[in-house]
Formats: sequence, C-alpha cells, structure tokens
Amino acid sequence: MQSSDKISLDLFKGAQTADLVPPIISKLDDVARHCVRSASDGSLVIAYSGGIDSSILAILASQTREDFGSILLSLGASGSRDVDEVTQTLQNLKVTIPHFLSEVGRDRIEQAAMEVSRIVHVDNISHFEDCVAFYLIGEEVRDLGKSDVIASANGPDELFCGYDRFRRILEEGGYDAVKEEINNSLKLANKLRAQVKLVMDAFGLRTVEPFLNKKFVEFSLDVPIELKIAKGDDILRKRIWREYGRVLGLPEDSVMKRKRAMQYSMGIHKVILPMVKNRRISLATSDLPS
Repeated sequence: MQSSDKISLDLFKGAQTADLVPPIISKLDDVARHCVRSASDGSLVIAYSGGIDSSILAILASQTREDFGSILLSLGASGSRDVDEVTQTLQNLKVTIPHFLSEVGRDRIEQAAMEVSRIVHVDNISHFEDCVAFYLIGEEVRDLGKSDVIASANGPDELFCGYDRFRRILEEGGYDAVKEEINNSLKLANKLRAQVKLVMDAFGLRTVEPFLNKKFVEFSLDVPIELKIAKGDDILRKRIWREYGRVLGLPEDSVMKRKRAMQYSMGIHKVILPMVKNRRISLATSDLPS
C-alpha cells in the first residue's frame, strides 16, 4: 500500500475527523489483507463483477494469495456492455490472477431462477436475485473444476453505507439512524449468507466472504460514520472505502463509479422481475421495484 502522505482527503471535505483518514486506512489495509489471506487455505474462485468491492478483493488476493492458484470469475449478460466493462476494468487493475468470463442468456437465467425457487424460500426480491446469481456462478465453478470455494466481496455496502437508502436515512434521522441501519443491514447480509449457502450446497461448494469476517466487521463498525457518508444527499457514499481503493491503485473511474448491484450487471433483474410479477416465481412480498 502507498504511504499515508499519498492519501487524498478530497472525499472528506467538511468532515471533522478527516485527519483520522490516513491511520484508519493503514489499519484497514492490515485488517483487509489478513481477512483475505485467511479466507481459505487453498485456491479461491473470486466472484468478480468489476465494481469497487470485487476489484479491491481481486487486488488483495493478487497480492496476498499468489501461490494459491486462485482465479477470477465473471458472468455477464449476453450482448451487454457489462462484459466489455469488466474486461477493461480488470486490465487496468493489472492483477496476476487468471480471469474467466462467461456470458449468460435469458433462458439460462430463467432456468436458474426456477431451480433456486425450489431450493430456498426468499421474501426479498433482491436476495432472490443474489441467490440466482450465485446459482449461475455455482454452475460455472462446477464446470471449471478449479476450486470448491467461492469468495465474494459482500460486506462493504453494509459497513460503509453503500446502499442508496443510507442517503435518506442520514437526512431524516442523522448519524444515529445510519448506525442503526448499518446494524440492520448486517443482519440482512447474514440472512442472505444462509440463503446462498443452501444454493451452494446443491453444488457441493462453499462461499467465503472476507469483508464479513468478524475482525473486519468489528474494525469497520468503529470507523466514524462521517467518513463513510457525507451529509447533503451523498450519491457517492462508501467514501473511506473508495479512498482505500484509490490507495491500492484502483483507476479513478472505478473509484468514483456509482454502485450497481451484481444482479443488474449480470442482467438478472430484468429477467427475474417479470417472472415474479407474472407469478412464475412466488415471493412473500408486494414491494417490488420497477
């Protein structure tokens, strides 16, 4: 990691605790590397979406697990620009881990959705779409035969206020309300972990999530919230995590890229939503996004 004098504070203008950014990022780096290094004693298949979270995971894995034979795996919607974007982002990262990319079409997504609906009961469409994404990843991992452990970059959105709802919560309830929502989000993340585990069990695979490691979670919860999200309708969010990505050498367009969930970049959402609305899949919710 770069020395602390290379850290920029442009993401923290007006934050009273901005002077804490360099030592926090230094400690964050230590904790993140430890959690990635200890995720498995063998090779990993790293689910790579091209976003900041999986890019940071890819960089850390490349730097701490070079001898483990890990690979990066990306899935993208057939004919979409997401496939090109993932490839371009990865080239800019200059990681040493081999990359495998597979395109998925509507029929395959629909088949995966029907299988997932038989494996888990999910009342949250976002969680269901995540489970479908992992089912598709599980199919690829099984066929590749490279490893039986899948690593995902889940966690930073919960811990560093990545979700859009954190903007509204901050404006309406202040930092105390944001802290409460972080805890609620972590509970949901653990619920999703249990659902994904059931999906992966169908393939004889397991998942690891270094950024939901207890040590990483405990450290991240102590980071001042104003270094995660700024007041005044912050459309960026995850500020100190973005700065960490910048320090690791992430390209500036990746550092500043706004969040896009995996199910959107893989083209899953636009397939699943009509299936739910047409009752081909039953979820215990009436609150559906458009």
